[in-house]
Amino acid sequence: VFILWKLLPAPFMFRHFTLERSAVLSRPWTLITAGFSTPDPFLFVVHMSSIWASGTLLQASLRWGMLLKLYAACGLAGAIAFVAGTTLQSKGFGRNDPTQQTHAVIMP
Repeated sequence: VFILWKLLPAPFMFRHFTLERSAVLSRPWTLITAGFSTPDPFLFVVHMSSIWASGTLLQASLRWGMLLKLYAACGLAGAIAFVAGTTLQSKGFGRNDPTQQTHAVIMP
């Protein structure tokens, strides 16, 4: 996928390989493709290094097929968490507004 970022037009890649909360229902495959996609060479090296380091350790106890499934499941979980978090944030959840406090803090 990294090489595709260099070969294909950026608007196409952003549309089909990155995650946008507003477009998840019309492009559900981006929940998976976002986990395999980065146009940044530095992040690509970081991702590949972490997959190599953790993959070599996990491969001893898991087969490669199971390791790929684990990677895809973690990417999907991260994508769902991103969509849920940005949805909650857009509705005002988690904002640090003292007028909207729902609990009190007792200072000693």
